[in-house]
Amino acid sequence: MTRNLYGFGDYNTNQVRKMAVEVEAEGFDATQIYRRRPDAASEPKKVIREMPLSDIPFIIPDAFAGSLGTEIVSAFSLTQLEKIGTDGEEYLKGAIRIALEAAKSTNPNDEHIQKLLRYVTLSPAWQV
Repeated sequence: MTRNLYGFGDYNTNQVRKMAVEVEAEGFDATQIYRRRPDAASEPKKVIREMPLSDIPFIIPDAFAGSLGTEIVSAFSLTQLEKIGTDGEEYLKGAIRIALEAAKSTNPNDEHIQKLLRYVTLSPAWQV
């Protein structure tokens, strides 16, 4: 399977959101757009939580930029991070690691974020 991981990386969050709205206005389902760029969804954390495990490694790294990225990354489960560790691209891993570090500095007492960051830091699959 060919991975075009960065197709939606050419656009910012607002541009991807507009694209998805146009797709929906034409009567089509924009779910695949939101699965690639959850930052463009109206409820990005919900998209992450409900995303099939097989789609997790195909999230565009740009989805984890800025403050929205630090919010989104906190929605990951350990199982999802394990899947990314196994099948994800290095850029995606790097973006998630940066977002987790930022989330930790924003929420230093959040045990879930600490658990995710500890996993990413110690897991051999996440060593870039």
